[in-house]
Amino acid sequence: MSAIFTKLIAILLGLIAIFTGGKYEQVDATLANEVTTASEEIVVEIFNYTGKTLSYDMSFTLEKQDGDTWISMEPAEPFPELGIVHRNLTTQTFTVDLLRYFGGPLEEGTYRLSKTYHADYSFTIEFTI
Repeated sequence: MSAIFTKLIAILLGLIAIFTGGKYEQVDATLANEVTTASEEIVVEIFNYTGKTLSYDMSFTLEKQDGDTWISMEPAEPFPELGIVHRNLTTQTFTVDLLRYFGGPLEEGTYRLSKTYHADYSFTIEFTI
């Protein structure tokens, strides 16, 4: 039920962006799965209500909080160079394979996942395990 509600909100905000000349242009994202110490992936639902068709690749940044500092976690391998198209007023999922990039599930702590999306847009999601 909440996924449907979230998609309806994204569409509504996209329509507002169109009818207000882009005043509410943005890309937004939310976690689509609960991340635990047993999770093998992080799934993010990305909402495009920019009024534009965007493109992105598989790169992202994952950081772990250590006190007041964010420590960047280096992926074990480079990101594939995929050109993914994301049309306006649609939702797509972005999956981070924790086994592939970090060798397994994450430890307890607070993390943030950031992604630049089509050069002009980005999102950051913070979560605690």
